[in-house]
Amino acid sequence: MKKIFLISGLLVFCIGVSIGVLLNKAKQKHKEISINQIEFSVTKKVMVINFNPIIENQGNRRLTEVLSWNNPQNLTNQYIIDVKQTSGNYVNYYVVDWQDIDDFPQLADGFDYTDTSWFNCWNNHSVCHEPWLVNYQKILNDFQVCEKRNSGEIDELWLWGGPWFGYWEAVMTGPNAFFTNGPVITNTSCQKQLHIMGFNYERGVSEMLEDLGHRTEGTLSHLFGEDSRGNGNNNKTPWGKFALSEKTAPGNSGCGWMHYAPNSQSDYDWSNQRTVSSSCEDWLNYPNLTGAKQSFNCSRWNCSGYDFKKWWLSHLPKASGQTDGKWNNWWRYVIDFEEAISPPASPSPSPSSSASPYPTPACSLIFSVNGISCKGLSGNINVALNDVVAFSCSKDFSSTEAVAYFRALLNDAVYTESGSVKFGDSDNASWNIKINKTGNWRIQCRICNNINQNTCTTWGQAH
Repeated sequence: MKKIFLISGLLVFCIGVSIGVLLNKAKQKHKEISINQIEFSVTKKVMVINFNPIIENQGNRRLTEVLSWNNPQNLTNQYIIDVKQTSGNYVNYYVVDWQDIDDFPQLADGFDYTDTSWFNCWNNHSVCHEPWLVNYQKILNDFQVCEKRNSGEIDELWLWGGPWFGYWEAVMTGPNAFFTNGPVITNTSCQKQLHIMGFNYERGVSEMLEDLGHRTEGTLSHLFGEDSRGNGNNNKTPWGKFALSEKTAPGNSGCGWMHYAPNSQSDYDWSNQRTVSSSCEDWLNYPNLTGAKQSFNCSRWNCSGYDFKKWWLSHLPKASGQTDGKWNNWWRYVIDFEEAISPPASPSPSPSSSASPYPTPACSLIFSVNGISCKGLSGNINVALNDVVAFSCSKDFSSTEAVAYFRALLNDAVYTESGSVKFGDSDNASWNIKINKTGNWRIQCRICNNINQNTCTTWGQAH
């Protein structure tokens, strides 16, 4: 049953939860799903550093406002949605740390733009500073990024900035890091591999997906030891065949790559109307390829660069299991290469076949992952704008290390998240949030066996 509360322009949904009273006592059978039977989704924690300086002589407005550029938070939210959709709901990013910085990032040789010198550069590119590369090591040190990665607080770093801020589209640091779309960042204290994405708020989500696409290309070329983007003869591996285009391999086009759709004749030629024969749709069957081809032109992706990138990413193999020692779900490597190539941990016992009753609502579809399950999410949504609301999530297993995570979605985009919330001696963890904007709010929680999030429930919600 869906209850809708409208309070002073604040619209909050609640499904299956009686707010301000005890949970419904109706019982529900525990639905068992073996961890070996399906490909579970992954949740990755993101730190965002938004270099968006305040320009004092322009009314103390942020750079994005002065130049009427995109709101980086809106772009981030849409990007997270697009990645989840194109990965078949496998990748769930959420932002755990967002920092707005009133400054330009320092460049690698120690140069710092001022408001004046940067606007001079923007108006006349010939006076822009060279070398242009940002000082990645300074950013990592100043914001304790590697410490957060090492402790498991974050999985990725996303940098926001404008033109001439010096970012590569995608780079890596940490042990055994490799070229994704820029050279490895060395001399850091990261003890785990860290992806660093460089996003530009002058541009849009399409370019963000292109950054991810290049990261994907670099990762899979590294994994398979072959890159067919510029040479159609490099087609001995699954990735080599996937990335073929009509330009490099006439008559044998696969899905192409970021700059070349299957039928493109030049870089960024995503609106080409010529029809070619391509095996791309067959890659949705991987690893059980049939060899079938289809003839199509750019109408397959609406002749749009943005839609092409989503179409391309959505065709990356994402099946469960392995073929020739490699995961059939290539997203595993793109999102966490280090984890994907690690030897599998010893399997934990499957959940007991005896069903256990749970009160409704559950945090999500009720199932357990290695015996861990989320029992219920409750809260008081009888609120007005600017009220502080407490939400709690309960567990039904014994562990001194278990933690809960909460997040709030506003109008279906991630708005804010909690860090890890300890249960202590209780089976309940709580989180307070100020309802400071009008819109459709959703509060979700998940429970993990420890702060490293080795095993977690899926996100659940009270609407």
